[in-house]
Amino acid sequence: MDTPHQINRPAAIYLRTIERMLGDLDSRMDTITAAAEQVASRLTGGGQIYAVADEEGFVSEACGRAGGIRQMKNIQHDEHPPLTGNDVILAGTLNHDP
Repeated sequence: MDTPHQINRPAAIYLRTIERMLGDLDSRMDTITAAAEQVASRLTGGGQIYAVADEEGFVSEACGRAGGIRQMKNIQHDEHPPLTGNDVILAGTLNHDP
């Protein structure tokens, strides 16, 4: 049995937070899957993918980094043609309740 000290340790708090976040994701999986299917359809239809955020870290991680999406461009800094109906903009925010 966990003691109150063990329950309130940073590692325990972190794990509970991750479990809650994963539960939230699971409840939104249908919406996430539908959005992913729309993105895939647009990109296979010739669209481009762009990133934008309210802080630069998200964009730098998304564009061209190991683990990022190689063809993703920074919409605010990279040259690009006018957007089309097949283009996708991935927006990141630090606002936890957009």
